[in-house]
Amino acid sequence: MKKIILLSLIALSVVFSGCQAGLPTNGLHEARSDEEATAACQGAGMSYWEPSDENQTRTWSPDTLRISYELPANTSVLFVATENDTVLGVTHVTTNETIVAEGVPFDLSRNLSGTHTVSVRMYADANGNESFDRDTDTVCRTDGERVQTGAKTIDFSALNSSAA
Repeated sequence: MKKIILLSLIALSVVFSGCQAGLPTNGLHEARSDEEATAACQGAGMSYWEPSDENQTRTWSPDTLRISYELPANTSVLFVATENDTVLGVTHVTTNETIVAEGVPFDLSRNLSGTHTVSVRMYADANGNESFDRDTDTVCRTDGERVQTGAKTIDFSALNSSAA
């Protein structure tokens, strides 16, 4: 009887302690084995909105990127733009309906000049505070893959400073 109780306690402690993946080398929080975040983001997708080069210089600007995304209904996510470990901007989106959006302006927190390599990841707003919390919010995954743009090198000095 004591062995059964002891084994039950060990099993419960393993279950309740959870299992977490390590942080990536860039310091941004990766998805843990967080089934709620994965379920909340299932079916989500995103990319940069890329019109022709001529139009991109008129629709992107030193403080604005353009992204396209798909979100399932009842989702609260954060789009986080980064260069290496530096957060360049955060946008929160909550929806009760399925959304397919193209060319949505993504405001950066400051004007950029020169060449920067930027990527945008989608995070589940784990605590519902509509702010990016590096240690709390988890990167969205769909079919095991992170929901993110690829890294894109952009010459922000060549972009129109009055795009909207």
